[in-house]
Amino acid sequence: MAWETIYRCDRCKTEQRVHTGEYRFYQVAWQDKTIELFDRVSCSVQAGWCRRCCRLRTIEEIPDLNLLQMMRSELAEKGFVAGELDLVTRPLAWIDDRIRWRRERFSPAKCFACGSIEVESAARSDQEKILHAGCGGLFRAFDSDHFVPSMAYLVPSEGPPGESFIRLTTRLWQFIDRRNFV
Repeated sequence: MAWETIYRCDRCKTEQRVHTGEYRFYQVAWQDKTIELFDRVSCSVQAGWCRRCCRLRTIEEIPDLNLLQMMRSELAEKGFVAGELDLVTRPLAWIDDRIRWRRERFSPAKCFACGSIEVESAARSDQEKILHAGCGGLFRAFDSDHFVPSMAYLVPSEGPPGESFIRLTTRLWQFIDRRNFV
């Protein structure tokens, strides 16, 4: 189940709902298309302000690479000490996939509703307060833990630019040149 949080602006009293906790997984080129959904690289999400949507939305949370590496070394160390390597192998593979994805990730976090990178997330230590752009107030979690049906989504991911990316960019510039945009 996903959950819904209602945020209220402390200045203008506007209320907005944000759904988080839905299952989102990246489509990465190096993972086989037949891989089980829950074995894919998962997306981390948080509530944030999208400038294009002009409202609170569910946005990506890009994990810190150093944090992922620390998690991996901690898990590996505890697993080897406990002598339960089989219980550690799968989580290690999951973290290794996230580390690989994170190293290949170029763009900043995006809005899941419109794809814009013009998003502002709450500070990690202050997750329950989000700036209400245009108003100057702060959205605060007003009511939460309303469970809603959960969905699973596949989200396009980024990787190193390949030949198709270069071809697309070249065609885009040719189109711009033909139109003589000034």
